[in-house]
This record gives sequence, C-alpha cells and structure tokens, in this order.
Amino acid sequence: MANTVEVPELVASMDDVVEMDGILYFVNSADYSNSLWQWDGTTASKVANSNGTQTETIYSSGSSVSTTSYSLLQAYNGKLYFFATIPEINEATGDELYSYDPETDQFSLVYDFTPGVDNSRAYNFIEYDGKLYFTVRDFSGGYSFWRTDGTTTEEVTVVTNSAVEDFDPLAYAVWKGKLYFRGYDPVSNLYTYDSKTNSITQISDNTSSSHDPYHFLTPDDSDDYLYYSGELNSSSYHFLFRTDGTSVEVLDENIVVAQRAIKVGTTLYFEGDDGTAGDEVYKLDLNTLSVSEVQIQGIAPAYPVPATNQITVDPSLVNATYSIFDVTGKVVKNGVLKSRVIDFNLNSGLYILKAQTDSGFYAQKIIVK
Repeated sequence: MANTVEVPELVASMDDVVEMDGILYFVNSADYSNSLWQWDGTTASKVANSNGTQTETIYSSGSSVSTTSYSLLQAYNGKLYFFATIPEINEATGDELYSYDPETDQFSLVYDFTPGVDNSRAYNFIEYDGKLYFTVRDFSGGYSFWRTDGTTTEEVTVVTNSAVEDFDPLAYAVWKGKLYFRGYDPVSNLYTYDSKTNSITQISDNTSSSHDPYHFLTPDDSDDYLYYSGELNSSSYHFLFRTDGTSVEVLDENIVVAQRAIKVGTTLYFEGDDGTAGDEVYKLDLNTLSVSEVQIQGIAPAYPVPATNQITVDPSLVNATYSIFDVTGKVVKNGVLKSRVIDFNLNSGLYILKAQTDSGFYAQKIIVK
C-alpha cells in the first residue's frame, strides 16, 4: 500500500503546480487570493518574503500544470518565475514578472512590461538555450515574445515583429535546438525559432484554415520526429501529426480530436475518436504507422475521474501487470494488481494507465488533480 499523504484543505485549490529541489510549489486559490504556497511532503504553508511580504495575486488560469503545454509558474535556475501583484515591493507595477529565491526567501521584480499600474500577463514559460522564454500580453491586448536569464530581460523582436501577426502563447516545444510554436499569418501554422541565427521558419503551410498545432509530445532530441495535434487545411478537426523539422505529415485521418500523445518505446498512445467508439485511447506503432484501439471489450474504465490519490479498476484486471506513464513516457508507478485499487502519490496532470492481461493490453488516460 502506498504511503499517500492527503492535504484536505489543498485538494481542490492547487493551480499551476511545479516541483523544485524536492519542494512542491503551487498557487493556492482556496481563499481567492491566488497566493504562492509550498509543500515539503508533510507541511503546506504560504511562501513569505524574508521581511514578511507575501504574494497576494499571482495571475493564474486555474488547473494548470507546469509542463511544455501551458505553464504560468516556472522553475528556472533555482528560482520560481511568475506574474503577480506584490504591492509591498512595488505598488505601482500592477501584475508583472517576479521571481522568488528559496535560498534567500526574497521576492524580486524581474521586469515591468507595462509601466504604471496597468497589468501584463505572461503565458507558457519554457526554457530554451539556457534562457527562459515566454509570451507577454499587454494591457491593450497585444502579444509579444520575450526571454530572460534572470538578470537581462529582452524582447525577441524577430518573433514579435515578423510574419506572425498574433503570436499564440499556448503551444511550445523545444526540439533539436529549436523552439517550436504556433503563430498566425493570417491563419495559424507551425513555426520554429532558432536562437543561434535569431530567425523564424514556417513549417506547415495551411492557407484556408488554421493548422492549430498544440499538445506537443514532450520530445527527445534522439527522436526522428516531433509529434503533436494539428488541423488539416480543409478540416477543423485535430489529427495526429508529426514533423521532421522541415515539413509536416498527418498520421491518420480517421481518428479525430487526436491529442495528449505519450510515447512508450516504439508505441505512441493518444486520445482520439474514430466516430463510432467515442473518445478512447489509441496506439500508433511507430515502425508500421498503424493505429489501433487499445481498449479490451467488457472492461469498465477506472474511476474516479479526476483522481486524487487512488483509482479503482475493473475486477478483470486483478492480477494483471500494470504501469502508469507520465506525459514524457516515464514510468511513475508499476507492479501487479493484487486488488482493484491502485494507490499513488502523483503530481496533478495527465497520465496513462497500461495493463497487460491474458487478452491483451488495456490502456486508459488518468487525470490527477
């Protein structure tokens, strides 16, 4: 039985979760103040500055996990970065970029993007080429692309001012030395930014409707392709795509709403709908590019959804071997099902449960809150 510690007062109020040096940091929205908290596995407490100052209004979308998909609280070089209002430090800044250093218990204003009391917003921090990149939305609604090393903060004007008319903050991935992102000119397409040449390149070529690339599979530079969800030029549905960095390729036009791919060995698991079975988990053999449904008939889905610290599976899975994978494809828990209950202590996010039975494989997405 797993040693799972429940913190009841935090279960329904943890947003933008990130781990740094063994401490779990998160935005606590329980009292509507969106303050910064920390949990060492035993005790949860509000993070305070060395002089007693506390963050009172961290900008938070709610229910976000700090991954390459969409993050608002980011660990970088031993500090936490976030947009917040901290009147005790600078009451005239509004929501701007701050950092928190756990070693000194110091909050610091990193940059004021909109001087005065007007607010700014940052979206999707991601580390690339040794710096922290992110999108800023100013008070007038305009987007711009920025980076910081913690000391110098500067706009990446080649991205802000080039063909990308409305830079989208919700889709980033770093792969083989380049930053992949979704931009608009005038419809959305897949682009790359190369920090070494300070240039951008358009990869997909949708013209009549948006390509809308998102849900990038967390990539590894040893992979030959980067996998993601995207739309065809003639469809508003999302399909499973891949790119080699120069062009894009749709992998199956029969499975729509394809998203949240997880790579395990030479198999890609993803969520999709073939138009008859509803929203299910599918697997793609990367050697043959053949797609098949992984559900075994007659097995009821595990519950609850979302889960907190355990799930209950179908009785037919008892004595089956199982593994739980995170979004990077890493095994975070495995073993043999001795009962219907699987206990775990996992960060908030999306996972895949995979079980081996005498009849074959069973797979199901798990959402942990």
